[in-house]
Amino acid sequence: MARHRPKHKKNALGVPFLLDERLSVPVVLCVVVLLIPFFELGMVNACYPDMRNIYYYIRLICISTIVLLYLVKGEKDALSVSSIALCLVMLISTCINGGSLRFAFINEWVSMAAMALLAAWAFRVNFTSFLWAVMIFSTALSAANALSIVAFPEGTYATQYTPLGDHFLYGHRNAFYQFIFLSVGVSWLLDAWKGKRFSARTGAIFLLGLIQVGAAYSATTTIALALAVVLGFLVQFMPWRRVLNGLVLVGLYFGLFAAIVIFRINEVFAPVIEDVFQRNATLTGRTAIWDAVIQRMDSEHLLLGYGASGKTVIAGSGLEFPHPHNELLTYLNCGGIAGLACFVAVLVLVGWSLFKIRNVLVSGVLCSLVSAFLVVSLTESVLHPSLMLALAIAWYASKKIRGQAGRSRTEDR
Repeated sequence: MARHRPKHKKNALGVPFLLDERLSVPVVLCVVVLLIPFFELGMVNACYPDMRNIYYYIRLICISTIVLLYLVKGEKDALSVSSIALCLVMLISTCINGGSLRFAFINEWVSMAAMALLAAWAFRVNFTSFLWAVMIFSTALSAANALSIVAFPEGTYATQYTPLGDHFLYGHRNAFYQFIFLSVGVSWLLDAWKGKRFSARTGAIFLLGLIQVGAAYSATTTIALALAVVLGFLVQFMPWRRVLNGLVLVGLYFGLFAAIVIFRINEVFAPVIEDVFQRNATLTGRTAIWDAVIQRMDSEHLLLGYGASGKTVIAGSGLEFPHPHNELLTYLNCGGIAGLACFVAVLVLVGWSLFKIRNVLVSGVLCSLVSAFLVVSLTESVLHPSLMLALAIAWYASKKIRGQAGRSRTEDR
């Protein structure tokens, strides 16, 4: 007699429940612990400089653990391989240009690749527990940072370039998006996965982010969060999900990059930028930085760039900036055409995967999460593990849904 196999039930939004993935406390704790050293607390580093070395060595231990987990039971697929390829390009470029492997390469490029490998491992082990771990960790970080703003409304420390009021527990106010977007986006993703369009939990986490954005105003984060919320509302409806899919999202990103960085459409909207967002048409001097990056890409560095520690940019005014203030230019500057091609490949892979599940709400929520990071990356260098973590979540969530949908169709026959 043939053995009866229970069918995968589907929720109201057409996504199979993860009946085979009950919450695993050990997996949740493991992921939370592994994430801790990748989100350095700016206040600790500023007040206790020796902590940076401690963070570095703990991060090395966590990276080694993640690589081992990936090799033993990680999903070897296009995304994980592309992230490794990107890391190798930056390694080669850094070595050629005599850059720092200890901090710039390990803390940035290897750390970003590690997030993709961690998600690849979780995909095989228990992806639901992985999502809960990311949400719990990022929400805890968001809550702690919000408390620091309430306790020290005038700021916690100053730096050479920015005043006291710009820094709190996590660091500079422009960096808060790194956990705000993840906490809200992953909570919303878990809602959609279980048949809910929105939950009180997600609303509370979103309010927590709003408190920080409102108290320590960041124009870029505010714009990105507002657009993500609008997109998240639109994709609640099927027609909009089909139009605002992953491929359209990636295409719009490249189009905005060309319009703003290359053709300077921001100069056309100077009145809006200056009157509404209280910024000048040069986007606080970013246009000069972009020009400097493009001009320095000579024939010697066009293919592989200047390496992981070569992202410092000297603008025409003679001022020095720690990065190009644009994600695509950061990859071009550090990794040349090869590095930029690897990152573009990651974006296209994620966009295509989301396009394949464009009929379900999960795809729309993931588009909203990814779009928030991409909007910030137009005027900032999002060279942080949170970006790759968001992209990996989008890739593996869509892959999980496609796999379960395939099993569900097979069992229905």
